Amino acid sequence: MSRLLTRTERIELRHHLQELSEHALTVRNAMDPVSGMMAVTDEAWLSQWKSLTANIDSITESIMT
Repeated sequence: MSRLLTRTERIELRHHLQELSEHALTVRNAMDPVSGMMAVTDEAWLSQWKSLTANIDSITESIMT
């Protein structure tokens, strides 16, 4: 069954989606334009990405139950 999100839920989800967007932009801008190599390690990027997506998954799960 679906329901409308509360104002607080919308704000919280929008905040986390904005964080994901900023993280993706940071990583894209962290590439060395000459070599094409990342200035951010794969491990650091993946760790932060998993943390941010886990937050969104958690919120989504709480909304759906």
